[in-house]
Amino acid sequence: MQRNDGVNFFFFYGSEANRADNLRQLNIERDQDVLMAYREKNMNFWWYQAPPVIIAICIFILSSFSKLPTMELTFKWHDKVAHAIAYGTFAFFIARAFYYQNRFPGWRRNMVILAIVIATVYGALDVSHQSFVPGRMVDFWDGVADAVGATIGAFFFRWVLTRRWFPAL
Repeated sequence: MQRNDGVNFFFFYGSEANRADNLRQLNIERDQDVLMAYREKNMNFWWYQAPPVIIAICIFILSSFSKLPTMELTFKWHDKVAHAIAYGTFAFFIARAFYYQNRFPGWRRNMVILAIVIATVYGALDVSHQSFVPGRMVDFWDGVADAVGATIGAFFFRWVLTRRWFPAL
């Protein structure tokens, strides 16, 4: 017997044993839904939001060393290319984190601009942080390379979203 609101009449007014079984089943299903939502939210953080934080920590740690191990590269601006690659990767993952978050829709719409601004500001702070490290100095062109790399990385993520071969990046 169904009521107008779609709720089983005997669910509420049936026997005590039947009602207890129904409530137990509802509690189990609700608990499973809550657990799945928690796992999904936790996985969402570790898969999408944690990589930019980890990259930022790695950049900070590497910029704290007075001398970094260098590769034998043959071209003149290899350190600027390294800055651009590092901050391009950083901005790529920042844009990815903004795209896959659901709490603030405006951040998702402006993910490219936000990623460029955050990575560039972090790069400027990192360049100024290097002035306090013995053996390192502030280089304006490092900041420019950071900004260029951040711009390329953020727009590259936007470009990847339009391609069909990376549907679940």
